[in-house]
Amino acid sequence: MKSGRKPSAPSTKLARGTYRPSRDGNRIEVTASEDLPQAPHWLTPGGRDAWLDLIARVERTRAACELDSDLLATLANLIAATAACWGAGGVPPAAHMAELRRLCEIFGLAGLASRVSVTPKSSSFANSFARNAMPRDGGVDG
Repeated sequence: MKSGRKPSAPSTKLARGTYRPSRDGNRIEVTASEDLPQAPHWLTPGGRDAWLDLIARVERTRAACELDSDLLATLANLIAATAACWGAGGVPPAAHMAELRRLCEIFGLAGLASRVSVTPKSSSFANSFARNAMPRDGGVDG
C-alpha cells in the first residue's frame, strides 16, 4: 500500500487560503535564507584570507547561507591553522585533518558530492543515431 500525500507547508496553505490553526498551528516549517554568509569579527588574519577563498566557492555552489556563517568561519580558521602548520614544516594533528575534511564535505566543497553537477541540455542536440535512419522515401531505389 502506498503512503498518502505529503502534507503541505503552513505557508503554502496560507497562500491558498486553506490554513486551519487547529490542524496546522503546531507544524514547524523550516526556511532557509538566500543571503551569503557574513564574515564574523573573530576570524584570525589567516582565516580572513581563507574566508575570501571559501566565500567565492560558496557563492558559485550556493552551498551555505547566512545561518552557516559561524561554521564556515570555523572552517576558514581551521584551514589557516592547518596551512600555518604545514608552512612551518610540521604535520597538523590528525583530528584537525579529519575535521577539515568533514566540514568541507558538509558544505559540498570536497568529496563526491562536490563533483556532481547538472549540465543544461544544449539546444543543438546532435542525434548520434541519425546515420542509421532509413531514408524518407523508404529506401527504395528507383
